[in-house]
Amino acid sequence: MRTQGPLVRPVCNMTTIIACGNLLRGDDGVGAYVFRELTKTGVPCGVTLIEAGTGILDILLCAEKDDKFLIIDAVISGNPPGTIYRIPVNQLSASMENSLTLHDLGPQDIPALGHAILGEEFNSRLVILGVEVKSTKFGVGLSPEVEEALPRLIGLVREEMAERGKA
Repeated sequence: MRTQGPLVRPVCNMTTIIACGNLLRGDDGVGAYVFRELTKTGVPCGVTLIEAGTGILDILLCAEKDDKFLIIDAVISGNPPGTIYRIPVNQLSASMENSLTLHDLGPQDIPALGHAILGEEFNSRLVILGVEVKSTKFGVGLSPEVEEALPRLIGLVREEMAERGKA
């Protein structure tokens, strides 16, 4: 017996998690540590996990079919190391210049760039999760403050995945 309608239906929304950072620059590698943990424990249906290193622009150019985006990166704003941030893209501004380490571009560039590449709805589909770093000098490993914040950051990523799966 044949069924009417499409045989394949999406079962959940698509979310791309983009983990940024350079493992050779201390706390800047925090995104890679989050990526490793999520790879070990798994992600829900509909979630694509990408370790972007320092090439966030390249990833945005490829990600046009996804519904939602979550970028994980280091933050440099002068607050205490280990401070965790959840930043909707529409709250980024030129006043945040040099406050994140999105590597290929400044945070103030993301709304316009995302809009140009992915359309006008992009800004409502992107959130940045980050942690304030202590050091981005050459060296492997996280500072004690960022290492202590890592489980909380991973927990927030999991919460975002759960919330986005409901939408």
